[in-house]
Amino acid sequence: MLNFLSPKKTDSNGMSVAALSQIIESMPVAVVICDPETLEVTYLNKTSLDTLRSLEHLLPCRADEVKGQCIDIFHKDPSHQRRILADPTNFPYQAQIALGDETLDLLITGVFEGEKFHSVMLTWSVVTAKYRAEKEAQEKSEEIAHSTRLFS
Repeated sequence: MLNFLSPKKTDSNGMSVAALSQIIESMPVAVVICDPETLEVTYLNKTSLDTLRSLEHLLPCRADEVKGQCIDIFHKDPSHQRRILADPTNFPYQAQIALGDETLDLLITGVFEGEKFHSVMLTWSVVTAKYRAEKEAQEKSEEIAHSTRLFS
């Protein structure tokens, strides 16, 4: 459950925060939430944990140990990420990064309560197969274009 939300509160449509929390927990999209000041991971949904477990051989800690860790442990140069995450006007921020031989697609957004910058939310997925397929298609396209020029 999202422990920073009160289960008794409701959104503007009358849906309880508990119900919204359950939706986020069961989404087929990996979600990570961290504190914007400490950059400590405060929440991972089930999809995030399951995906991280499949990548544990590439991580500095076990997937079950990520909650409570500062995200700095995942970066060679944490100052770069800290600059991006410190300023909510940078959001949404999208990037593709390499993790070992895997490629991850990241989308970072800010979570606000009124004007207060409450949390940083990361949605992410492993896109290695898609990235490789796109690269192969581009290479084939270039080969065909080159062959066409040779026979023209």
